[in-house]
Amino acid sequence: MPKNSLDAADPMELCGVGLSEGSVREALEALIDEYVRLGYREAQLRRLFADLFYRMPYAIVREVGDAEVARVIRETLARWKVSGQECEG
Repeated sequence: MPKNSLDAADPMELCGVGLSEGSVREALEALIDEYVRLGYREAQLRRLFADLFYRMPYAIVREVGDAEVARVIRETLARWKVSGQECEG
């Protein structure tokens, strides 16, 4: 049954959370790290951050800029010792 008010004590209540200024950088690093672990490569990650459908990555790239996103992508791929090229297969 629909309800008109939010219940902060309900663990199943869906609610959005904004990011503070310092959290944007941490969110950027965490998102890229997660997608690299899933097998995404540089071109795929760049498309993800440019696509309005993916609201959080899109908002982050608008906040920090394309150059910063590209730099963090390259750093993360290097840290995981992954080539930036697309995988064959």
